[in-house]
Amino acid sequence: FSGKGLVAFGSTCRKGCAAKEDEGLCKLLNAGTDAVCIFGKTSLTHVREVLQTSKEENLRMIADSVRFLRAHGKRVIFDAEHFFDGMKEDRAYALLCLKEAAEAGADTVTLCDTNGGTSPEDAYALTKAAGQAFPEGRVGVHFHKDTGTAVAFPPAGAGGGGGTQANPPGRTPHPPLPPPQRGADGRIPLLTAPAAAGRGTGRRILRIKRFVHTVGPFLFLYICTSETN
Repeated sequence: FSGKGLVAFGSTCRKGCAAKEDEGLCKLLNAGTDAVCIFGKTSLTHVREVLQTSKEENLRMIADSVRFLRAHGKRVIFDAEHFFDGMKEDRAYALLCLKEAAEAGADTVTLCDTNGGTSPEDAYALTKAAGQAFPEGRVGVHFHKDTGTAVAFPPAGAGGGGGTQANPPGRTPHPPLPPPQRGADGRIPLLTAPAAAGRGTGRRILRIKRFVHTVGPFLFLYICTSETN
């Protein structure tokens, strides 16, 4: 087994627990991959209601986890869970979470629409805001298809300055882009996305469609950190 090109997936350390003592992070180290993707909260509501901890402790969990993995030679992708909701709730805090991850050594900060309810227009605007906040950093986007608009999300996010990331199993592995339909004149019209995504969006969607259908299933291997029989 070779871990080159594969990404182990898990979460930041638990509250009140140092990264080096966190069982989940230790299992990620033993997954045999060169890169690790960890998700962490960026919405204050989820920090308080789900994690039931302070905003300072959440920042500590993010930074400590990234530093721990980097210290062991891993490339780290920080998946900013509930980022778009967090930006609408408290923009300064959501961006501070990204800053903590980036300064701790994350190679990429990925903006996740965890609830799947962000509009393409907001995806563009908020991704652009994150990109402007980290002009020297690598910003990715991670969308779900809950509201049926994920086809428009990748070009909207890319137009705002973000890359793309495949989704973990249990939702959709990637947004299923529909095949182009020929019009009455026999031509294949360009698919459209929000005007905010800029000109040339249709062509970008078609390129994304071909790319995802070809290599999408092999982009990420999400390795379960729970013990298996």
